[in-house]
Amino acid sequence: MPDLYIPIWMRGTPMEAVYKDAWIETGDAMLARELVRQTDYYSTAFSGNVRDDGSVRYDEDTYLSFVESYSDAILSAGLNPDLFTSKYGDLIAGNVSPNEFASRVETVYNRVIDAVPEVKQKLSDYYGVPMTNQAIMASFMDADVGAAILEKRIAVSEVGAEASVRGFNIAQDFANRLYEAGTDTTSEAAQFFSLAENSLPVLNALAARHDDPDDDFNLEDFAAAEIFSDPGQRRTIRRLLAQERSTFSLSNATIRRTDGYGLTGLADT
Repeated sequence: MPDLYIPIWMRGTPMEAVYKDAWIETGDAMLARELVRQTDYYSTAFSGNVRDDGSVRYDEDTYLSFVESYSDAILSAGLNPDLFTSKYGDLIAGNVSPNEFASRVETVYNRVIDAVPEVKQKLSDYYGVPMTNQAIMASFMDADVGAAILEKRIAVSEVGAEASVRGFNIAQDFANRLYEAGTDTTSEAAQFFSLAENSLPVLNALAARHDDPDDDFNLEDFAAAEIFSDPGQRRTIRRLLAQERSTFSLSNATIRRTDGYGLTGLADT
């Protein structure tokens, strides 16, 4: 019988004893390794690597290289990798590659953790994520939170954050509607809410002055006209401007998009 070679990844662990016993009994190193992979010790040490049918997703060296890469990505964001090791098995089971994970970490760091605090607040309000950096990062480490979900959650939170910066507190449903309508970048959201901040006081003053039946022109009314092209709200704005254009003029308030959703401003055209 050849000399017994103990793989490095099982040395000094309970798996080593299982491997030795199986090798002595069978004389087959490959079979001994497969028996180790069926143990609870292995399932704990290589969480997420064993499929339901008992096969493994990655060889042990590859698994360990993935884990090292995950930790490096977390460390690059200024966080302690030891706080996230329990999540690595989910990433492995979800076939999240090191490159994909590094991209997730960079996105979350740049657009949430290192962003204005209002983004964290809205992520917490909308998706129930505690506002600590650790909790924020952990919330995007589940394998079922793919790139599309990650992007949408952050973008919707950014829309809500831009509203907060301008003094508006908008619900998740409204932020989501704005996102779905194409207000899906920070710059576009900032332009819209800046225009609303400047325009709504004027529109409300005009509505009250001219005894408009609906003298409370709110942010959702404004969005209906400017984002969703509601004909009724757009007619209301044109009528109010026409009634007192010489006193209050918003004809130059125009913002534009590059994604096919034209924002025509408040010009009376």
